Amino acid sequence: MNKTQLEIAKHQLDKSIELLIDEEDYICALTLAGAAEGILAGFNPDIFNFVRDKAAEKFDNTPKEIANSFNEFRNLLKHGSADILTKRIEIDAFEAAFMIQRAIAILSYIPNEEASVHVLKFKDWLEFNKVFECVEDN
Repeated sequence: MNKTQLEIAKHQLDKSIELLIDEEDYICALTLAGAAEGILAGFNPDIFNFVRDKAAEKFDNTPKEIANSFNEFRNLLKHGSADILTKRIEIDAFEAAFMIQRAIAILSYIPNEEASVHVLKFKDWLEFNKVFECVEDN
């Protein structure tokens, strides 16, 4: 298999959407979307900083607090801790969808990139399920 990093990131993103919507596998969806976002962020790292700073303004937090909040679940799924045997992590559709949306946001800034069928399905799913409604109300 020989693919560009962009092709790999898009594949990861599409698969994360399938895992979220079709299988309700929030852990794998979030992990794969985080990997896709990590690749895509190399294209334009300023996008994360822009979103982080806007969220810091809106929610009256520091950019560092927002970044920690944004990355909390991704980091919990990537890194172990001393309490690995007892620490429990509650992951739901919101966290997975949020990470997928982050990857989509970066992808949308790449020239000549069209939304995949999976991305369009995700947007419909988001609207139907009102996953981000609690954030929009603030």
